[in-house]
Amino acid sequence: MNAGPQDFELLKKFVRQGDQPAFATLVRRHLDLVYATALRKLSNEDAAEEIAQDVFVAFARKASRPRCREQPLPLSPEPPSPLHGAFEGHFARWQSSIRPASR
Repeated sequence: MNAGPQDFELLKKFVRQGDQPAFATLVRRHLDLVYATALRKLSNEDAAEEIAQDVFVAFARKASRPRCREQPLPLSPEPPSPLHGAFEGHFARWQSSIRPASR
């Protein structure tokens, strides 16, 4: 069992207060899972690494927007996690960007 703060509490600290150490902890906890998921879907180590990094960058950008900090946190500690949603959205956009145009 993890003795540190729960992910949801870390996420709230990052969104509300811009707490960088909280975000770094989330990245350390979940980067391998995000990478493994991307690798399983892509079978390409370089692309999986790029997507994993991009997911966290996009997640940090979105969470640090003033609008996100001012509104009630629309996140629940229950699955599906916000990170999973960020991954699925980013992965879908990435996939559509590499598909050849059909004409």
